[in-house]
Amino acid sequence: MNLTPKEGYRFSADPADWISYERRQFHTELTRITRLITATVGPHAGARPNDKFARIILAQLEGVRATFESLVTDQP
Repeated sequence: MNLTPKEGYRFSADPADWISYERRQFHTELTRITRLITATVGPHAGARPNDKFARIILAQLEGVRATFESLVTDQP
């Protein structure tokens, strides 16, 4: 059952719908994190390879990206 925001959002009783929604949300965040890595942090780390801050951020974001990639794939 889908309701408007005014009526309050509700999920159906089918857990497959929940999983599908959650995967879409993780995919959206995966896209954002990938863009952050490639467009912001990656160039920073490339321009200043000895910058500890850039290396730490890049490592952390790569870990998050790997986690989200595993969450958006179809696994039982």
